[in-house]
Amino acid sequence: MDTSTKAVVLKSIDYGENDKIILLYSLEYGKISVRAKGIKKAKAKLKFAQEPFCFGTYHLAGNEGHFVLKTCDQLESFYPLREDIVRFYAGCVVLECLAQLETDGQPNSQLFVGTLKTLQCLTECEDVYVVVLHFLFNYLRLAGYRLDFSGCNVCGRWDKLYLDAEKGGVSCADCRGEGSVMLSAGVLNLLKLADGMTVEKMSNVRVPQSVSKDAIHALSVYISRILLPLKSVNELIRL
Repeated sequence: MDTSTKAVVLKSIDYGENDKIILLYSLEYGKISVRAKGIKKAKAKLKFAQEPFCFGTYHLAGNEGHFVLKTCDQLESFYPLREDIVRFYAGCVVLECLAQLETDGQPNSQLFVGTLKTLQCLTECEDVYVVVLHFLFNYLRLAGYRLDFSGCNVCGRWDKLYLDAEKGGVSCADCRGEGSVMLSAGVLNLLKLADGMTVEKMSNVRVPQSVSKDAIHALSVYISRILLPLKSVNELIRL
């Protein structure tokens, strides 16, 4: 059975001598793996279809998770992400989050649209760090881990708050568990700002880079404890 789906490439891995397995995040099917036959050959016409960040309409053969690439109509390459190392690693954080989702074959239109908007903002905005922060915040929410920064989720205190995976969210100094990350006033205010704000508006927020990096670090530590570590975050923060 043939099918088509709009999708963005998360990564690709070698498969045999001339093939690759492309990991896609698609509108209709969520995360899927697609075999691209002969795509490693020098004259392969669909090399672009396995590049990270490639967004297009993928025409596939097969079903029940066993897909083979027939052709692809590219809609957007997000090429500026390849021209700047900071933008590149910011985009990699987005792709890595989606690649680590355990819900293969389960679509999420809100996450799909949010991903495309985030990648577009990363090609244009001045401060990529606040855009990445916004994506991580919403990624957690859509994964079922919504954070409430109004106070400690154990006792309700609002001073000296920590992001705490052991306690399932935000905790105070007295209630916090091992491995929690303290939230400075600047980081806490930035996280509160990200809650409910669109990515387009978030891209216009101006804060010291040290604050946005600290906020990203806190969220990534939290994500690493409840889901999986994000290697690309460490690279981005070092830049």
